[in-house]
Amino acid sequence: MVVHEPQTLNPVLGTRLELSCDITTTNPNIRLTWLKNGVPIKPEPNGRIQFQNYNQLLLFDPVEIGDSGKYTCQANDPMRTSVSTLVKVHERGKHISFKECLDCHVIFKNLNQ
Repeated sequence: MVVHEPQTLNPVLGTRLELSCDITTTNPNIRLTWLKNGVPIKPEPNGRIQFQNYNQLLLFDPVEIGDSGKYTCQANDPMRTSVSTLVKVHERGKHISFKECLDCHVIFKNLNQ
Protein backbone atom coordinates (compact mmCIF):
# COMPACT_ATOMS: atom_id res chain seq x y z
CA MET A 1 0.00 0.00 0.00
CA VAL A 2 1.04 3.55 -0.69
CA VAL A 3 -0.28 6.30 1.58
CA HIS A 4 0.29 10.00 0.93
CA GLU A 5 0.77 12.73 3.55
CA PRO A 6 -2.29 14.64 4.82
CA GLN A 7 -2.99 18.08 3.38
CA THR A 8 -5.08 21.15 4.19
CA LEU A 9 -7.63 22.44 1.68
CA ASN A 10 -9.24 25.90 1.80
CA PRO A 11 -12.20 25.82 -0.63
CA VAL A 12 -14.42 28.85 -1.23
CA LEU A 13 -18.01 28.62 0.03
CA GLY A 14 -20.40 27.55 -2.74
CA THR A 15 -17.83 25.93 -5.03
CA ARG A 16 -17.32 22.27 -5.87
CA LEU A 17 -14.88 20.35 -3.68
CA GLU A 18 -13.38 16.96 -4.54
CA LEU A 19 -11.49 14.90 -1.96
CA SER A 20 -9.44 12.05 -3.34
CA CYS A 21 -8.45 9.02 -1.30
CA ASP A 22 -4.77 8.44 -2.00
CA ILE A 23 -4.61 4.89 -0.68
CA THR A 24 -3.35 2.51 -3.35
CA THR A 25 -3.54 -1.26 -3.05
CA THR A 26 -3.41 -4.32 -5.27
CA ASN A 27 -5.92 -6.18 -3.10
CA PRO A 28 -9.37 -6.09 -4.81
CA ASN A 29 -11.10 -6.88 -1.50
CA ILE A 30 -10.05 -3.61 0.15
CA ARG A 31 -12.98 -1.22 0.66
CA LEU A 32 -12.71 2.47 1.47
CA THR A 33 -14.81 4.42 4.00
CA TRP A 34 -14.90 8.20 4.47
CA LEU A 35 -15.16 9.76 7.93
CA LYS A 36 -15.67 13.37 9.01
CA ASN A 37 -14.23 14.08 12.44
CA GLY A 38 -14.30 10.32 13.10
CA VAL A 39 -17.94 9.77 12.06
CA PRO A 40 -18.84 7.83 8.86
CA ILE A 41 -20.16 10.03 6.04
CA LYS A 42 -23.31 9.16 4.15
CA PRO A 43 -24.27 10.59 0.76
CA GLU A 44 -27.07 13.17 0.88
CA PRO A 45 -30.35 12.36 -0.89
CA ASN A 46 -30.22 15.72 -2.72
CA GLY A 47 -26.87 14.73 -4.28
CA ARG A 48 -24.83 17.54 -2.65
CA ILE A 49 -22.47 14.95 -1.14
CA GLN A 50 -21.57 12.00 -3.37
CA PHE A 51 -19.09 9.15 -3.57
CA GLN A 52 -17.53 8.08 -6.87
CA ASN A 53 -15.02 5.55 -8.16
CA TYR A 54 -15.62 2.95 -5.41
CA ASN A 55 -15.41 5.64 -2.69
CA GLN A 56 -12.00 6.91 -3.86
CA LEU A 57 -13.58 10.30 -4.54
CA LEU A 58 -15.79 12.32 -2.19
CA LEU A 59 -17.63 15.23 -3.86
CA PHE A 60 -19.33 18.28 -2.35
CA ASP A 61 -21.33 20.46 -4.74
CA PRO A 62 -21.69 23.06 -3.42
CA VAL A 63 -19.39 23.08 -0.41
CA GLU A 64 -20.86 24.69 2.75
CA ILE A 65 -19.25 26.23 5.85
CA GLY A 66 -20.47 23.22 7.86
CA ASP A 67 -18.35 20.96 5.65
CA SER A 68 -15.20 22.19 7.40
CA GLY A 69 -13.49 19.47 9.41
CA LYS A 70 -11.05 16.58 9.31
CA TYR A 71 -11.84 14.06 6.55
CA THR A 72 -10.32 10.60 6.72
CA CYS A 73 -10.37 7.91 4.09
CA GLN A 74 -9.92 4.53 5.77
CA ALA A 75 -9.25 1.14 4.21
CA ASN A 76 -10.65 -2.08 5.69
CA ASP A 77 -7.23 -3.76 5.62
CA PRO A 78 -5.83 -5.36 8.83
CA MET A 79 -3.78 -2.21 9.60
CA ARG A 80 -6.81 0.11 9.06
CA THR A 81 -4.69 2.23 6.73
CA SER A 82 -5.98 5.79 6.52
CA VAL A 83 -5.15 9.21 5.14
CA SER A 84 -6.64 12.51 6.35
CA THR A 85 -7.33 15.94 4.90
CA LEU A 86 -8.24 19.06 6.86
CA VAL A 87 -10.89 21.18 5.11
CA LYS A 88 -11.42 24.84 6.05
CA VAL A 89 -14.26 26.32 3.99
CA HIS A 90 -14.18 30.13 3.77
CA GLU A 91 -16.20 32.89 2.19
CA ARG A 92 -14.95 34.50 -1.04
CA GLY A 93 -12.78 37.53 -0.29
CA LYS A 94 -12.04 36.52 3.30
CA HIS A 95 -8.35 36.78 4.14
CA ILE A 96 -6.50 33.51 4.67
CA SER A 97 -3.12 33.58 6.37
CA PHE A 98 -0.18 31.85 4.74
CA LYS A 99 -0.15 29.32 7.61
CA GLU A 100 -3.75 28.33 6.86
CA CYS A 101 -3.16 28.12 3.12
CA LEU A 102 -1.10 24.99 2.61
CA ASP A 103 -2.86 24.10 -0.64
CA CYS A 104 -3.97 27.41 -2.16
CA HIS A 105 -4.07 26.14 -5.72
CA VAL A 106 -7.56 24.84 -4.86
CA ILE A 107 -8.68 28.39 -4.02
CA PHE A 108 -7.32 29.85 -7.23
CA LYS A 109 -8.83 27.02 -9.27
CA ASN A 110 -12.23 27.65 -7.70
CA LEU A 111 -12.01 31.44 -8.19
CA ASN A 112 -11.41 30.96 -11.90
CA GLN A 113 -14.50 28.79 -12.44
